Amino acid sequence: MRKKQTKTPEAAFRDLADEYGALEAELQPWKVKLKRQEELARWLRAYAQRAPAAEAVVIAGERYEITLSPRENKTVFAPLATLYKRLGKDVFLKVASVTLAALKAHVHPELVAELTRTEPVGPRAIVVRAKAKLAQAA
Repeated sequence: MRKKQTKTPEAAFRDLADEYGALEAELQPWKVKLKRQEELARWLRAYAQRAPAAEAVVIAGERYEITLSPRENKTVFAPLATLYKRLGKDVFLKVASVTLAALKAHVHPELVAELTRTEPVGPRAIVVRAKAKLAQAA
């Protein structure tokens, strides 16, 4: 009886790279269309703003009918001053957070630079190049 060969992690990830690259190549032509669809969705949602939040909006074209649902419910906090008063300083400081956008909007850039730092903790960008094209370029 033969022992089943298992791939090394490196070989398995080479296969994943090839599969990812193939999918990227296959989906590339759709990226422009998807971007346009997102732009159209923004326009349709903007048009629907005129309707009451609890009502669906129907937009009928010649070939398609688009229904935009009622607006989703979202929890909204009381003003920060009210939260601070009701929660007290200790609890407020434990639960409050600051966004970079808010800090930049209300604080001098030099102070923002002093209070923040940039670290390489974000996601890695994935760049795909077909090996056949790389070989032709060499």
